[in-house]
Amino acid sequence: MTGLFISFEGVDGVGKTTQVERLRDYLEAAGREVVVTREPGGTALGGSLRQLLLREPGDAAEADGADIAPRAEALIFAADRAQHVAEVVRPALERGAVVITDRYLDSSLAYQAGGRELTADDVRGLSMWATGGLMPVRTYLLDMDPTAAHRRLQHDADRMESAGDEFQQRTRQAFLDLAGHEPGRFRVIDAAWPIEAVWEHIKADVDAVLADAAADERAAAQAAAAPPAATDSTSGRLPLRLPSLRKATVTLRLEVRDERMGLHCRPAGSGRPTAGHRLRRPEGAGPVVADLRTARFRPLECCARVRGRAGKP
Repeated sequence: MTGLFISFEGVDGVGKTTQVERLRDYLEAAGREVVVTREPGGTALGGSLRQLLLREPGDAAEADGADIAPRAEALIFAADRAQHVAEVVRPALERGAVVITDRYLDSSLAYQAGGRELTADDVRGLSMWATGGLMPVRTYLLDMDPTAAHRRLQHDADRMESAGDEFQQRTRQAFLDLAGHEPGRFRVIDAAWPIEAVWEHIKADVDAVLADAAADERAAAQAAAAPPAATDSTSGRLPLRLPSLRKATVTLRLEVRDERMGLHCRPAGSGRPTAGHRLRRPEGAGPVVADLRTARFRPLECCARVRGRAGKP
């Protein structure tokens, strides 16, 4: 069973913890292993870094009055995230668990790039390097006016929570901008709704995500069990039928030595190609790797066309 990575985002006080707990209980009741974590502070190292970053009331770091430089802050968040992914998130995903994190990379982009006026490219590049490019399948953004959300807090405000109304408004808008740029991953939910209404929206979407993941697993299993296609040596084509997938990344490894080779794909039964790649012989005799991405729903038929030295098929 494939693991599933889900994140919750939003300004403080929107109810992320409540919905994370509901989702955990729902998935565990369905028989899934669930790992609930958070950023910063999802590991022992992260707990120490969290104290430096948030300076919660009573911490010694709060008493010295020294502020954290923006670049230092970004590096500390990235260090926490690197350890978090290596120690908690990736191992859980590899054993098929559902990982639910309260905050992830998007919080760095919203709070550091949006709220603290660092460049988004710097923050994103640093975090993507720290995590090896690992991103959630689904991100639930619980959106609410920060002033109203702040009134919900039942603890003394930490350094981020007490940064001021203008900072919080910029951060909220940064979250919404991120969701607008990645509508396929984000689901924006009005956190001012009653708790039960928010949960019903999350539950319905999680059910759809789980159904899609199960369908993709079945399709992948069918593809792995299918007998290998025979090579038509007279035409120089290697036919390959791919199952109907909602979205697939297909990697074909082809040995190319003295010829030039082109890769073409089309819907099964159609003569119209949907994608093509020209492959060149690499140095030595190593394999050529061609990545084909498609969002079509119909099965695909792929073939490798070999061209001779004269350029004839």
